[in-house]
Amino acid sequence: MLALKYLLITFGFGLFAVALALTAVDFSLLFQYRRSLAKGSTENLPIPRPVRWAWAAKICVVALLPMLLAQSIVVIPSGMAGVRVSQISGPLPGTLYPGAHFVKPLLEEVVLYDTREQIFTAGGEEEASSEEQTATPAKTTAKVKKNGILRRAKVCPSASPQRCAIVSTPTGWSSSITICRAI
Repeated sequence: MLALKYLLITFGFGLFAVALALTAVDFSLLFQYRRSLAKGSTENLPIPRPVRWAWAAKICVVALLPMLLAQSIVVIPSGMAGVRVSQISGPLPGTLYPGAHFVKPLLEEVVLYDTREQIFTAGGEEEASSEEQTATPAKTTAKVKKNGILRRAKVCPSASPQRCAIVSTPTGWSSSITICRAI
Protein backbone atom coordinates (compact mmCIF):
# COMPACT_ATOMS: atom_id res chain seq x y z
CA MET A 1 0.00 0.00 0.00
CA LEU A 2 2.92 2.29 0.72
CA ALA A 3 4.30 1.57 -2.77
CA LEU A 4 0.93 2.55 -4.26
CA LYS A 5 0.98 5.81 -2.29
CA TYR A 6 4.47 6.69 -3.55
CA LEU A 7 3.53 5.67 -7.08
CA LEU A 8 0.54 8.02 -7.03
CA ILE A 9 2.67 10.88 -5.69
CA THR A 10 5.30 10.26 -8.38
CA PHE A 11 2.61 10.16 -11.09
CA GLY A 12 1.15 13.45 -9.85
CA PHE A 13 4.55 15.17 -9.84
CA GLY A 14 5.20 13.72 -13.31
CA LEU A 15 2.02 15.30 -14.63
CA PHE A 16 3.01 18.64 -13.11
CA ALA A 17 6.39 18.31 -14.88
CA VAL A 18 4.61 17.61 -18.19
CA ALA A 19 2.48 20.74 -17.78
CA LEU A 20 5.58 22.79 -16.99
CA ALA A 21 7.47 21.32 -19.95
CA LEU A 22 4.53 22.05 -22.28
CA THR A 23 4.52 25.74 -21.39
CA ALA A 24 8.34 25.87 -21.44
CA VAL A 25 8.45 24.50 -25.02
CA ASP A 26 5.82 27.00 -26.16
CA PHE A 27 7.72 29.90 -24.57
CA SER A 28 10.97 28.66 -26.12
CA LEU A 29 9.42 28.64 -29.62
CA LEU A 30 7.97 32.09 -29.02
CA PHE A 31 11.34 33.51 -27.90
CA GLN A 32 13.13 31.94 -30.92
CA TYR A 33 10.56 33.56 -33.22
CA ARG A 34 11.02 36.97 -31.58
CA ARG A 35 14.82 36.63 -31.68
CA SER A 36 14.69 35.84 -35.40
CA LEU A 37 12.43 38.83 -36.01
CA ALA A 38 14.82 41.08 -34.09
CA LYS A 39 17.74 39.95 -36.28
CA GLY A 40 15.79 40.93 -39.36
CA SER A 41 15.40 37.56 -41.01
CA THR A 42 11.74 37.25 -41.92
CA GLU A 43 11.91 34.69 -44.67
CA ASN A 44 10.48 31.22 -44.03
CA LEU A 45 9.71 31.88 -40.35
CA PRO A 46 6.97 29.65 -39.00
CA ILE A 47 4.41 31.54 -36.97
CA PRO A 48 4.55 30.12 -33.44
CA ARG A 49 1.40 28.89 -31.84
CA PRO A 50 0.20 30.66 -28.70
CA VAL A 51 1.15 29.30 -25.29
CA ARG A 52 -1.16 26.42 -24.39
CA TRP A 53 -2.29 27.64 -20.98
CA ALA A 54 -5.59 25.73 -21.10
CA TRP A 55 -3.86 22.40 -21.72
CA ALA A 56 -1.37 23.06 -18.92
CA ALA A 57 -4.21 23.93 -16.52
CA LYS A 58 -6.12 20.76 -17.43
CA ILE A 59 -3.02 18.63 -16.87
CA CYS A 60 -2.48 20.28 -13.47
CA VAL A 61 -6.07 19.52 -12.44
CA VAL A 62 -5.60 15.89 -13.50
CA ALA A 63 -2.32 15.81 -11.52
CA LEU A 64 -4.16 16.84 -8.35
CA LEU A 65 -6.36 13.71 -8.42
CA PRO A 66 -3.61 11.11 -7.78
CA MET A 67 -2.02 13.45 -5.24
CA LEU A 68 -5.30 13.64 -3.28
CA LEU A 69 -5.74 9.88 -3.53
CA ALA A 70 -2.22 9.40 -2.18
CA GLN A 71 -3.01 11.73 0.73
CA SER A 72 -5.94 9.50 1.69
CA ILE A 73 -3.68 6.45 2.28
CA VAL A 74 -2.11 6.28 5.74
CA VAL A 75 0.25 3.49 6.79
CA ILE A 76 0.73 2.99 10.52
CA PRO A 77 3.99 1.18 11.40
CA SER A 78 4.13 -1.65 13.91
CA GLY A 79 4.49 -0.57 17.51
CA MET A 80 2.36 2.49 16.85
CA ALA A 81 -1.33 3.34 16.92
CA GLY A 82 -3.14 6.19 15.26
CA VAL A 83 -6.02 8.47 16.08
CA ARG A 84 -7.94 10.22 13.32
CA VAL A 85 -8.34 13.93 13.95
CA SER A 86 -10.98 15.74 11.92
CA GLN A 87 -10.52 19.38 10.95
CA ILE A 88 -14.22 19.92 11.68
CA SER A 89 -15.10 17.86 14.76
CA GLY A 90 -11.78 17.04 16.46
CA PRO A 91 -10.65 13.51 17.41
CA LEU A 92 -12.79 10.71 16.01
CA PRO A 93 -13.60 7.54 17.97
CA GLY A 94 -11.69 4.37 17.22
CA THR A 95 -8.05 3.49 17.18
CA LEU A 96 -6.16 2.78 13.97
CA TYR A 97 -3.88 -0.20 14.51
CA PRO A 98 -0.76 -1.02 12.45
CA GLY A 99 -1.45 -1.42 8.76
CA ALA A 100 -2.92 0.57 5.89
CA HIS A 101 -5.94 2.79 6.39
CA PHE A 102 -7.92 5.27 4.32
CA VAL A 103 -8.78 8.74 5.62
CA LYS A 104 -10.55 11.70 4.05
CA PRO A 105 -7.87 13.85 2.45
CA LEU A 106 -7.71 17.48 3.61
CA LEU A 107 -10.41 16.79 6.25
CA GLU A 108 -8.69 14.23 8.48
CA GLU A 109 -5.16 13.64 9.63
CA VAL A 110 -3.72 10.82 11.69
CA VAL A 111 -1.71 11.40 14.86
CA LEU A 112 0.64 8.52 15.70
CA TYR A 113 1.31 7.30 19.24
CA ASP A 114 3.91 4.83 20.41
CA THR A 115 2.30 1.72 21.96
CA ARG A 116 5.47 -0.09 22.97
CA GLU A 117 6.19 -0.59 26.65
CA GLN A 118 8.44 2.14 28.02
CA ILE A 119 10.72 1.80 31.04
CA PHE A 120 11.84 4.98 32.74
CA THR A 121 14.76 4.63 35.12
CA ALA A 122 15.06 7.34 37.70
CA GLY A 123 18.23 8.41 39.45
CA GLY A 124 20.80 8.37 36.66
CA GLU A 125 23.84 6.08 36.82
CA GLU A 126 23.81 3.17 39.23
CA GLU A 127 26.17 3.52 42.19
CA ALA A 128 28.70 0.86 43.13
CA SER A 129 27.44 0.12 46.64
CA SER A 130 24.09 0.28 48.37
CA GLU A 131 25.54 2.52 51.14
CA GLU A 132 26.24 5.25 48.59
CA GLN A 133 22.78 4.74 47.20
CA THR A 134 21.05 5.35 50.53
CA ALA A 135 23.36 8.25 51.41
CA THR A 136 22.83 10.07 48.11
CA PRO A 137 19.51 11.88 47.92
CA ALA A 138 17.52 10.75 44.90
CA LYS A 139 15.83 13.06 42.46
CA THR A 140 12.31 13.89 43.47
CA THR A 141 11.02 15.01 40.10
CA ALA A 142 12.17 14.26 36.58
CA LYS A 143 10.65 15.62 33.39
CA VAL A 144 10.38 13.44 30.30
CA LYS A 145 9.09 14.69 26.95
CA LYS A 146 7.56 11.91 24.82
CA ASN A 147 5.52 12.51 21.64
CA GLY A 148 5.25 16.20 22.42
CA ILE A 149 3.66 15.56 25.85
CA LEU A 150 5.56 16.67 28.93
CA ARG A 151 5.36 14.01 31.62
CA ARG A 152 6.54 14.31 35.20
CA ALA A 153 8.11 11.45 37.12
CA LYS A 154 8.60 11.22 40.89
CA VAL A 155 11.15 8.86 42.34
CA CYS A 156 9.84 6.68 45.16
CA PRO A 157 12.34 6.51 48.01
CA SER A 158 12.90 2.87 48.83
CA ALA A 159 15.58 0.97 50.68
CA SER A 160 14.82 -2.25 48.82
CA PRO A 161 16.84 -3.19 45.74
CA GLN A 162 14.20 -1.62 43.48
CA ARG A 163 13.74 1.74 41.92
CA CYS A 164 10.26 3.05 41.41
CA ALA A 165 8.99 6.01 39.50
CA ILE A 166 5.50 7.47 39.41
CA VAL A 167 4.79 8.81 35.94
CA SER A 168 1.88 11.12 35.33
CA THR A 169 0.42 13.18 32.57
CA PRO A 170 0.10 16.97 32.80
CA THR A 171 -3.47 16.57 34.12
CA GLY A 172 -2.25 15.65 37.60
CA TRP A 173 -1.00 12.85 39.80
CA SER A 174 -4.37 11.15 40.15
CA SER A 175 -3.88 9.21 36.93
CA SER A 176 -0.32 8.22 37.67
CA ILE A 177 1.33 4.89 36.96
CA THR A 178 3.95 3.30 39.20
CA ILE A 179 6.83 1.68 37.35
CA CYS A 180 9.17 -0.51 39.38
CA ARG A 181 12.25 -2.28 38.15
CA ALA A 182 14.60 -4.59 40.02
CA ILE A 183 18.27 -3.63 39.89
